[in-house]
Amino acid sequence: IDVTLAQPAGLAYSSVRLRRVMVEPQDSLGVPLDAQDLFDRVGISINGAQAVYQTFVEVQGTAVVFKFTDTGLVIAPSDSLNVRLVADLEADVPFDHFRVRISAITDFDMIDVTDTTQTLVPAGAGGCIGQAPFVSATTRIILPAGQPVLTWPTESVVLSYPGDTSLILLDLAVAYDSPAPQADVLLHELNGRLFVRTSAGLIPAAAGAIFTRVEARFDATLLAVDSTLVADSVLLVLPQVFTMSNGSVGNLRITAQLNSSVKPGNYVLQFSDSTFMELTDANMAVPVYPFVLGSSYPLLSREFSVTAVGLEASVTNYPNPFLPSRGEATTIGFNLTSDARIDIEIFSITGQLVKVIARDAARLAGANQSDIWYGNNEHGLNVASGTYFCRIIARYASGAVETTKRKIVVIR
Repeated sequence: IDVTLAQPAGLAYSSVRLRRVMVEPQDSLGVPLDAQDLFDRVGISINGAQAVYQTFVEVQGTAVVFKFTDTGLVIAPSDSLNVRLVADLEADVPFDHFRVRISAITDFDMIDVTDTTQTLVPAGAGGCIGQAPFVSATTRIILPAGQPVLTWPTESVVLSYPGDTSLILLDLAVAYDSPAPQADVLLHELNGRLFVRTSAGLIPAAAGAIFTRVEARFDATLLAVDSTLVADSVLLVLPQVFTMSNGSVGNLRITAQLNSSVKPGNYVLQFSDSTFMELTDANMAVPVYPFVLGSSYPLLSREFSVTAVGLEASVTNYPNPFLPSRGEATTIGFNLTSDARIDIEIFSITGQLVKVIARDAARLAGANQSDIWYGNNEHGLNVASGTYFCRIIARYASGAVETTKRKIVVIR
């Protein structure tokens, strides 16, 4: 608040001592706010000088007391002073706006310097606009945005096949929730690069040759689609920005449809640095960078292994070899051309049945990765180190039967 105080000139006038001003903070509906939650400190500036702050925020009722030092501010006849009431906000202020109100002209506490028993009531000058109560304009409190927290998943290789329409590349937990107030964060785009795994390591892959479409969703909300797929880039630009408000918690899922002519191989989407998720502070339009738990850049999506459709061409297991003594298990994966009933059995190199993983179990068409061997036998005992055979038999409704074998190595 800025107030100009003037004492008329003339011998008939005494000096005036202004001791304090009572100011009530409130919201835009006129509901009083807790000044202790709103203000960190309050003070007074005279004629544009540096503000002098009080040692603490004094409150009487719902009003803040602005004191003019211990002795008060003296205004002599013919003097005119500009008084500015100032305040610093609390760092964790729980309000997003406020205004202040001087309820009555008597909230300016004045006395006559000559006769201290005489309380004075100020009068509005000729150019003064309005009458008590005096209410300031509403001040909007702009809070800075925080950092969304990403819990990066650690996942095994997922099996896929040409023409797969529901491949999950990334299922990422996102939390933007803090006990302290924070501004909204706006999500504008997601970007990554596609790589294929080779004997020489990861090398860029042509995204258009692998995918026909890539989608991003936050829970059930479709955010963006990339069907252009230029070079090795996957660029998901949101046609409408997505707002994350304080308290937002959900899952960011990136899914893909595979090209029907995709070549077999292992592929992965890489996110180079924190700019893979373009975020801005909704109030200040400055970049915001996510905080990642459980991993470091560059970040990788789940790796997906594309194999031919059909049991014999697609059967795999990972890891292979594996170490049950360290708590490892191996996941058996395969693709089926249609729904089938399957048997999965483990044999020793001498042909002895060691373990039945599945017997006449229903499995759906497409990629299957739900069958696991823990390196034990039918009695629950750990098997010895060595080479074993996994036999899979698939019986289709058409009457067709497929059988295939794969070597699995156990290390102790």
